[in-house]
Amino acid sequence: MAKEYSHTQYPKFKDFQPEELSNDQILIRTNKKKYVYGNTINCRTCGNDLPIAEYYIKDRHTGRRSTQCRDCELRADGIVEIGKTRFAMIIFKKNFRRCAVCKDTLPLTEFSHDKNRYGGYSNNCKGCNAAGVAALQQKGKTEITDWYVKEYGKRFGITNFDEETIAKLRQEIIEKREPKYFLDGKEFLTAVDLAKYIESKYGLPLTMTKKRIADGKTPEECKISEHDARSAAYTKGKVKVTDMVTGKVYEFKNTRDPDLLKMFSVLSITNGLKGRIIGERQTKANKYPNPCTIERVETNNQTI
Repeated sequence: MAKEYSHTQYPKFKDFQPEELSNDQILIRTNKKKYVYGNTINCRTCGNDLPIAEYYIKDRHTGRRSTQCRDCELRADGIVEIGKTRFAMIIFKKNFRRCAVCKDTLPLTEFSHDKNRYGGYSNNCKGCNAAGVAALQQKGKTEITDWYVKEYGKRFGITNFDEETIAKLRQEIIEKREPKYFLDGKEFLTAVDLAKYIESKYGLPLTMTKKRIADGKTPEECKISEHDARSAAYTKGKVKVTDMVTGKVYEFKNTRDPDLLKMFSVLSITNGLKGRIIGERQTKANKYPNPCTIERVETNNQTI
């Protein structure tokens, strides 16, 4: 005796032997109704008469199609951009493509070749591709990703990147990024960064600052103008004055020592440091009566 089944238990698409189905189920399975349409169908949503190809097939056995056109059905499913594929095919025949990122329609010459994409061209235009690569590189630089570490290592001829090598290279990058120069409460990673800051705030050329750094000057010394630097170098160091008549020796802390200026003028002191004998000719500026020689006691490697 054949088993009795309800319609909900075994719908018509279930593959059962006829003797296992009820009469009602057999009737459903043998229903071979065919849907026949004209050239167009009226969409129940937008009300437009559209070609039959604009309606999805709902049942391939009977030929039944949707009562909504493709665009209306897509909108009902929340699709924002309708007909992208059809639009892409139409403009591609005219040698254009729409960029998937910026959404601009551009000539195919603005797209790179990519055999894995439709038509053999990339989905993104060259400009967006370049921007994407730049963003990826910046992210790798900021977060010091494995990709960035490997690219850094390749510059030094490293080809084998195991976990230990990557860890060492990452630590090396972190140490190199630590600030090396400090000025006005600010930190600078490189001499170029420091030079740019000094140029913008103190008006000194980049080349001057970089040369001073190369010569071992401190950031504080780099912000001093050339005139002030020469003046500081000139006044730095003790000065010895020897009386050529009595042989008496005087020592002063620098060329701007008030006691020294009471004896000789600034011009006389400069000439004396250049090897000339001062005081041979009496002037109002020179109050010391005897001729003298002037020399530095300590120069600290400074030159006039």
